[in-house]
Amino acid sequence: MTQVLNAARARIGPLLQKAQSTVEPTYRLAEKHAVSQYDSLMKQNAEYVVKDPEAASKLLRQYVFTSLSRIPSGISHAKQEYQQVSQKLGQGTHIDMKEAGTYAVFAAEVYAWFCVGEIVGRGFTFGGYNI
Repeated sequence: MTQVLNAARARIGPLLQKAQSTVEPTYRLAEKHAVSQYDSLMKQNAEYVVKDPEAASKLLRQYVFTSLSRIPSGISHAKQEYQQVSQKLGQGTHIDMKEAGTYAVFAAEVYAWFCVGEIVGRGFTFGGYNI
C-alpha cells in the first residue's frame, strides 16, 4: 500500500510543482493589482471612513431606521396617486390611448413578475411544486 502511495506522490509531485509555478506569477500580479486598487479606493474615500468604533456600530441601525422613517411618506404618495387614478376612472372621462397603453403594460409587467416569482418559488420548474 505504501508503495502505491509513494508512486502516486512521485507522479503527482512534479505536476503539482508545475501547476504552482504556472499559477503563482498570475496570482502575485492579480494580488498586486487588487491591493493597489483597494489602496486607491480607500485614499479617494478616506473622508467617509468612520474612525470612532461607537459611531460605526450605530451606522447600520441609523440606515435601517432612517429608511423605515420614509415609509409613511411613501404610503401618502401612493394614496394620492390612487386617488388621482380613481378620480380619473370614476368620472367617466375618456382616457387617451397612450395612458391606457401605459396602464396595460404596467398590469402585464406586474403579472409577468408574479409568474417569474411562482417559477422561482417552485424551484425553477414549470410543472408544479415538489412535494
